Amino acid sequence: MINDEGVESKHKKPDDINGLVDEMVVEILCRLPCHKSVVICKAVCKHWAALVSRPFFIRRFVAYKNIKNYAPYTSEYDELTMKMTSDKRFGRVVRKMDMPIFGHDTSGGNTYDGLMICFNDLIHNPKNVSVSYLPRLSNRLPKTLTVVGACNDLLLHRKYEDWYSFPRLDLCISNAQTKQWVELPPLHLQHTAAHIGLICDPYYSNHTTDLTLNDAYMACVIVILRPSKVTIVTEFFAHIFSPNTGGMWRNVVLSLPLSCEQAHYSSYFCIGRKYYFRCYKNCLIGFDPFVDDNGVIKCDSLHLPSPSVCPIATFGVFHKQLYICEATRKGECRMWALEDFETSCWSLRYSITSDDWIPRDSYLVRLIKDDVRIGKPIGFHPANPDVVYMLSRHKIILCNLRTRDMEVACELPEGSHVFFLEACPYQFTLPIWPSPLPTLGI
Repeated sequence: MINDEGVESKHKKPDDINGLVDEMVVEILCRLPCHKSVVICKAVCKHWAALVSRPFFIRRFVAYKNIKNYAPYTSEYDELTMKMTSDKRFGRVVRKMDMPIFGHDTSGGNTYDGLMICFNDLIHNPKNVSVSYLPRLSNRLPKTLTVVGACNDLLLHRKYEDWYSFPRLDLCISNAQTKQWVELPPLHLQHTAAHIGLICDPYYSNHTTDLTLNDAYMACVIVILRPSKVTIVTEFFAHIFSPNTGGMWRNVVLSLPLSCEQAHYSSYFCIGRKYYFRCYKNCLIGFDPFVDDNGVIKCDSLHLPSPSVCPIATFGVFHKQLYICEATRKGECRMWALEDFETSCWSLRYSITSDDWIPRDSYLVRLIKDDVRIGKPIGFHPANPDVVYMLSRHKIILCNLRTRDMEVACELPEGSHVFFLEACPYQFTLPIWPSPLPTLGI
């Protein structure tokens, strides 16, 4: 039998279907297609139910689904998975925890506890979820480790000393849910990085009412370089790291369909396998980073709905439809929905002035009275496009565009880097099963 630490004990049960040794039960259950099948097997007997709820089983299940599992585990992962799997409402609980990550806040030194992640049940105590499990990158002792990208439940970190320093770029990918991490090979740059991002497939696919793990799961890291001269260009030089590159950075040229200025350093989103980033010429550039033609990737363009859309407008994707929320200088909060990709046709869903909001506490009443703009949009709720999060001073405000209700979601701790919270809103969610770290061939 296997105890909670995954150590084999000498006690074995009789050789019948109800008395299989734990090792065999684990191997059988790990080969089931999805978590729903595993949950059904919990009804076989109390022993199986207890076995499935143990951290060892979930650890083994995730490891088995990831063909090359080389990422280290920690005891913190055991605690988290035990709480998740011992809850009878396992699937619903994980879905309810979906909330966005609004940026980063490093606490200095060699610690990484400053990551600001807001979940429904952790919104008033964000330190319950941190990246303190991340070790120092090799022996390079970074002063801080910042979040520079996110996709699904994976985070992309950069060793941060000087944002504009080059020629070396150190990155790693982690999963804050499973407490796993992997360090990417260092990237030597000829120019500074203008944009860094991460894209990955969902780890599971929906098939009617069931869920199936995605065998073609891949992740990709993208680094777009700043042009040598600030000018309008027709192509960007970039570096891409994915399972297709065999553990090496690949140099590619992004061929643009129109002349653009340099890439915006934080605004990006993913629709399927297409990666979209924003240029300063009021347009979005999209491409498939997994496919290239002899080092050249052809890009598509998507024009924004209005020239007034500011650089820090937030993007949201729901059922493959794109939404944009912006706060204008006149105090209006607008939400646009993309109706047609081919023609860049947008529809204005909401246009709300400060007088239209229904504040739920005295702070918001004073805010509306004293300030034309209630805040700056930093993220959509991952399950509801009508709900947007605004940053106002050191508070995050939850705004329902449909009902006009607004309330304070949480207050940021003193010393938070408000600039980064405004400029770098990354979407972070907890799916039903945690995404394994990609097999990058390291």
